[in-house]
Amino acid sequence: MKKFRIRSGVVVVIIMLMVIVAGCGKGASSTDDVKPDKDTTAVEEKNDTKEDEVKPDKDTTAVEEKNDTKEDDVQAEVPENDDTVLDGYGDSFDASAYVKALMDNSYKGDSSAFVEQEVGTKEQAEKLYEEGIDTEMSGITTGVQLSEELQGEFRDVLKDVFKNVKYTVGDATKKDDAYEVEVKYQKMNVFAPAMETFQADSEAYVAEMTEKAASGEDTPSEEEINEKVYSMLKDAIKGAMGSVTYGDEESTTVRIELKDKVWTPNEDDLYNLELLLFDSEAVTDAAQ
Repeated sequence: MKKFRIRSGVVVVIIMLMVIVAGCGKGASSTDDVKPDKDTTAVEEKNDTKEDEVKPDKDTTAVEEKNDTKEDDVQAEVPENDDTVLDGYGDSFDASAYVKALMDNSYKGDSSAFVEQEVGTKEQAEKLYEEGIDTEMSGITTGVQLSEELQGEFRDVLKDVFKNVKYTVGDATKKDDAYEVEVKYQKMNVFAPAMETFQADSEAYVAEMTEKAASGEDTPSEEEINEKVYSMLKDAIKGAMGSVTYGDEESTTVRIELKDKVWTPNEDDLYNLELLLFDSEAVTDAAQ
């Protein structure tokens, strides 16, 4: 069984933001008094990027079988009829509505189409949405102990980012045992301004801590540094969302493929779609 997860690209982007701050933090660690551990002040960037680190895991990108006994199992299954399978689920499967249902639930937390298209129940949809946010938070805070208050605030900011994506799901075209669904979108420009603010604030913080250490003043603990750095990241993203802008409308294609009698979104298409929805290249360029 597989769980549908559309998000993954945003985790990569935010991790790269943290890598940038980790680089800034090296300046503060040049003194004996201020030595924030890289593993506890930022999420490390893996040097040898593996495919499963930047693309949705197969266990988290397809839709679960809705007839399974597990609460979060949902998927679009083709009836047990060879002729119907060869015919691609007849005329009853609406690939366009299916993609919209998945995207609305994953990004906006809107389960109405998810339930209407019988992808799953409202409870299943809500659970999948919250688990998606859990995955984002886990990727961002791995190896770092943050207060429950800050985690809750960061979680709310992420939900706000996802909820404000702009897309329109268009028509589906049947091709053999697959559908090609057009998705029109407007790229959200949020990470470029967030990164600019984040870099400036973090560099100022490093300079302040370095100065305190040089003058013999008490410096924050690692836990306090973590809280401060992640709070700055959260505030930078939240601030950017306050004046977020969007690019011109463009389009891409998401394939829905018939695999083992199950209509499954193409993993590469979902990953690429998410990168297109956000200005992730701004962070990629800055981290190089």
